[in-house]
Amino acid sequence: MIDKDKIISEIKRTAFENGNIPLGQEKFSKLTGIKKHIWWGKYWRTWNDALKESGFLENKLNPAYDKELLLKALAELIRVVKNFPASVDLRMARKADPSFPSHNTFDRLGNREQKIFSLKEFISHNQNYKDILPYLPSLESYNEENDNSSLNKKTKEGFVYLGMLKIDTKKRYKIGRTNLVERRNTELSLQLPEKLELVHYIKTDDMVGIEAYWHRRFSEKHTNGEWFDLSTDDVRTFKLRKSM
Repeated sequence: MIDKDKIISEIKRTAFENGNIPLGQEKFSKLTGIKKHIWWGKYWRTWNDALKESGFLENKLNPAYDKELLLKALAELIRVVKNFPASVDLRMARKADPSFPSHNTFDRLGNREQKIFSLKEFISHNQNYKDILPYLPSLESYNEENDNSSLNKKTKEGFVYLGMLKIDTKKRYKIGRTNLVERRNTELSLQLPEKLELVHYIKTDDMVGIEAYWHRRFSEKHTNGEWFDLSTDDVRTFKLRKSM
């Protein structure tokens, strides 16, 4: 029986685990299993009414982070991951530290090229962050990128795949990216002595970033180029992801 006291108790518990910030209605429902129909129109009219009775002020929207604060957060994260962050790095940073801006907040800085340009400009005025410069991609590699949002979306969306090549009894794995998995698989087969078997692919809206994430994840298993000597557990870890 989920009564009013139980719901208030869960609101307080989840808020405490979230840095004493109450959760939004949808996230609270997902984490606790307490759906809206259990309380709506029975105990409270709105979710904010429930938060007020639980001892919290109305749940406010995330603060509007200014550009410099976002760039500083991005720079600090680059020091940790030692690469230009992928969306998964931003999500993990937010999970580890609730005060870190949510991943989609960084969209305010523009596309990937604009973020890199803004970071370099930020560093020029904040020399204490010049140590991250080696981890920033070259802007020249993005000069041909069109600022049109639909084209950028098309360029970023695709798949990061894990392919396996068996030579005698030895298995070698390749982590790459492509827009068309089947076509890419065929092309690779034509270039290699034996057919590359597609083990798994992950759908993503940031092919470059997610590919870089897995390359870093398995950096100790790296052999050459995009090739890795992976264990069964490594392969299983990759296959757990359907999208990123």
